[in-house]
Formats: sequence, C-alpha cells, structure tokens
Amino acid sequence: MKEIFQEVGIEFSMLFAGLAGALASITKEKELTRTQRFITVIVGGFLSAYLTPMVSLAINMPDQAKYGVGFVIGYSGLRSVEWIINKYFKKENKNIKK
Repeated sequence: MKEIFQEVGIEFSMLFAGLAGALASITKEKELTRTQRFITVIVGGFLSAYLTPMVSLAINMPDQAKYGVGFVIGYSGLRSVEWIINKYFKKENKNIKK
C-alpha cells in the first residue's frame, strides 16, 4: 500500500498528519453534512501530503517540524492554500501587465 502512495508522490506520514489535522478541524464545524465532513478530511490529508514538502523547502524547515506543519495544513485546509498563494504568488502577479 505504501508503494502506491509513493508512486503518486505522497509520503504516508504527511498524509496521516493532514488527515489528523482535518479530523480535528471538523470538530468545530457543527453545520457540515457527513459528505462535507468526509471531503474536508480527505482534502486536508492530500493538501498536507502535497504542500508540506513545498512549504518545508520554502522556509528551510528541519525535518522534525514537518509533521506539525502537515497537521496545521490539514487543519486549515483550503485556507492554507489561499495563504500560500497570497504569500508567494501574488507578488509575481503584480508585475504582470494586463
């Protein structure tokens, strides 16, 4: 099973950290349906799996901190994607002439 995740570029421990963070986040969301809760957890896990290595490189993070960051990314879900875009990509867009 681990090999399947590795083939698509996912480190299982990052996925697990994100799933745990997303599970923690849905405890505060009372109005979500079961389907929305399920999707929130899955998306949080995959965001963590794919974004944590990128964030780690961007801020030169030690390996020991990656799992905590993975948890936070899973917890914050799409808000973390918006933050990354605003922090790292909005500056580039200002230089593009329309």
